[in-house]
Amino acid sequence: MKKNNELVKKGLAIILALVLTVSLVPDSVIPVNAATGKVKLNKKTVTVSVGKKKTIILKKVKHRVVWKIANEYRFVEIDDAYSTGSSIMPQKKNPDIAELIRGKSGRVYGALVSMLTTMKGLPLAYDKDMQEDKELTFDAIDTVKGCLSLFTGMISSMKFRKDVMEASAKNGFTNATDAADYLVNHGVPFRDAHGIVGQLVLLCIDKGIALDDLPLEEYKKISPVFEEDVYEAISMKTCVEKRMTIGAPGPEMMKKVIEIYKKQLEQ
Repeated sequence: MKKNNELVKKGLAIILALVLTVSLVPDSVIPVNAATGKVKLNKKTVTVSVGKKKTIILKKVKHRVVWKIANEYRFVEIDDAYSTGSSIMPQKKNPDIAELIRGKSGRVYGALVSMLTTMKGLPLAYDKDMQEDKELTFDAIDTVKGCLSLFTGMISSMKFRKDVMEASAKNGFTNATDAADYLVNHGVPFRDAHGIVGQLVLLCIDKGIALDDLPLEEYKKISPVFEEDVYEAISMKTCVEKRMTIGAPGPEMMKKVIEIYKKQLEQ
């Protein structure tokens, strides 16, 4: 029980820090005892606060889902069970569940702000003001549970279009830094490598191609240091795999991070 209480306090501290950081809650509604200056929170406030944090995470993920399924990207395809057709455009698929969960986050935000406002300035004993916490708590719990249930189903049935993602990554010149690293590894000072790759990028833009598709002859015209192995050095696979720090997209590092979060969930 003591361990659980400590976890709740830690989680609440994070939630309140987030709330204050993004200025969602004015200073006047943080529940501080006027005599002692200490924050007063009951179990229901903690529950709603944790629910708010969950909806923050869900909202961020859902926002990216809505963005990634747009025709401009088409990185993700949502199952028909979690989307609807457009009322006017036959080809359009609306990410209804993603959009609804993103909107529900505001409802849980509101419950937390209402709870903190109600609790502010109350003495340590029970007061009738606190009867207002029941509706807010139960509504926040039901909202979060519903969002988590739908979120799980949508994610598990989602399809990721890796070919489209890879093509988009190439067109964004995300491997330009790796081309500069290639030159540095072959003895070219970075200040010079930076300018050389900048010229290559401008050439690719004029031709409407990616660095991967530029002929070796064109590379050599700008710098004779380039050889055939440059294509392997700037491939998307190499670019990703060489990122080996925590938070980087390297497969091995991502596996380690996933294991860390799995252990946290088990605990």
